[in-house]
Amino acid sequence: MRPSSKTLAHGKSLDERQETNEQHKWLKPTCLYFDDNKILMLPVDSSKVSIDGHLSSMPRCIRNASRLLQSQTTETFHHETFDTIAPVVYMHQGEIGHASNSQYDKRGAILASDSATTCHVLAFRSYRDDENEEKILGSLCHLDAPQYESCIRGTVQEHLEYHDIRNAIGGTSPLCMEVHVVGGYNDVDGTSSEITNALFTLLEKISFELISRVVFVIKTCVVCGLNDCISYGIDCSKDASVPSPIMRGLAMDVNSGRTVMIQQVDKILLGPEPILRRARLWCNDSDEACLNIVHRHGHDLISIEPFEVKAFPNIEVLLDLPDKVLLMQISTSPECEAEEYCSQFRNTAKFLMSTTTEDIFGPHNQRKYLSYEYWSGSRDWKEFAEKV
Repeated sequence: MRPSSKTLAHGKSLDERQETNEQHKWLKPTCLYFDDNKILMLPVDSSKVSIDGHLSSMPRCIRNASRLLQSQTTETFHHETFDTIAPVVYMHQGEIGHASNSQYDKRGAILASDSATTCHVLAFRSYRDDENEEKILGSLCHLDAPQYESCIRGTVQEHLEYHDIRNAIGGTSPLCMEVHVVGGYNDVDGTSSEITNALFTLLEKISFELISRVVFVIKTCVVCGLNDCISYGIDCSKDASVPSPIMRGLAMDVNSGRTVMIQQVDKILLGPEPILRRARLWCNDSDEACLNIVHRHGHDLISIEPFEVKAFPNIEVLLDLPDKVLLMQISTSPECEAEEYCSQFRNTAKFLMSTTTEDIFGPHNQRKYLSYEYWSGSRDWKEFAEKV
């Protein structure tokens, strides 16, 4: 039984004594911490007690999620949302970006993503207290499936290498790794739950493996039931009885660490080649889930790696379907997709039908990355031309 909307909104009627010794028999401590240094407890056997169900009924998580939903949200993320002129690096579904505080004339960058229904937006921000020079690294990705373990491990390793964290600490203070997770809801098929369970299982493993070198702090955890309109008695959809996510994305200022949960990003901030980057989702024949890196901390560029641009089978059949039927075929959450979801798909499909790999990336033996640099004056990304 879910807590009432009143309980979720204020958290005052929940008593810490609910976390009894009896409960602790099926819970285990992890190496994941909250802001107040309290340890996150997770189910001993997630096949009997799901992680997402546990998080959604845990008093501390409910209070934290409720507080963030009341104080750190905005419907549309604009340039002006954060008091900075740092560039916005937007991640489409299946993408990841890294940025440091030394980039863009030491302004860093704002990493952002939206359009997450069953998907989750995951962000890391790392720093170490004893460094003479303040070094901060941020990463943000848009996860659309549970099978991204190698990519997430690679991201954590990226942070370790950036801060020169060796196998042994050698007297230095451990790396602080802030973690933010937003997305998912109580969808009927349980797709959101699968992603949440896989993600926190992995974070638990990684934090234990790096226990002497990294302190993982859960700053934002608004997932599944903690992000579902029905849990809070909020009418987020045309049908108030249909589960739907409250927040669909996240923006993080790498330098300040400030985050805000969002419903959508202003269309002018979607970055270069949005149709091409969305098309990549439909062109991947590999069974291996892999996040596409579009921004690195060593280069002030957004880059698109070459891929095979091709129409998929039966694409014409899908285009002939009415929107309601099309949604059922292409979405994991047809009941709560944004109004423009079908039109975006149609534009993407038509692009795939009329475009070849050579049109975008050049001849087979001369494929090239597409790179874009940030122009602070116009706050826009323009094609990068290498100097000869």
